[in-house]
Amino acid sequence: MNLRISLILILITMFNLTKVVLPANNLAIDKINTFNSLMNNINKEFYRNNIPQVCIDSKKISSLIKNNLESLNKIEPHYHWNEIKDLMEFIPEQLCRE
Repeated sequence: MNLRISLILILITMFNLTKVVLPANNLAIDKINTFNSLMNNINKEFYRNNIPQVCIDSKKISSLIKNNLESLNKIEPHYHWNEIKDLMEFIPEQLCRE
């Protein structure tokens, strides 16, 4: 397994977020929970070697971040959302056949 894939796994594991309990609107919390769920699913499916599902979920996360960057930054300002989005775009480039 190359170094980049190992780094992806480490980052995915690091972003195994807990439910956020912050004063924010329900839509923003829903987006964070969707993000958490997709990240957990990527981790699970990667270890099952279900690469097509990893690709699908990484694209969903990238789109979720792209379309909700402002609200995600408000609810979780310490995360580097653009870097996470870039990583989620990198996964299909490296692993997926389209």
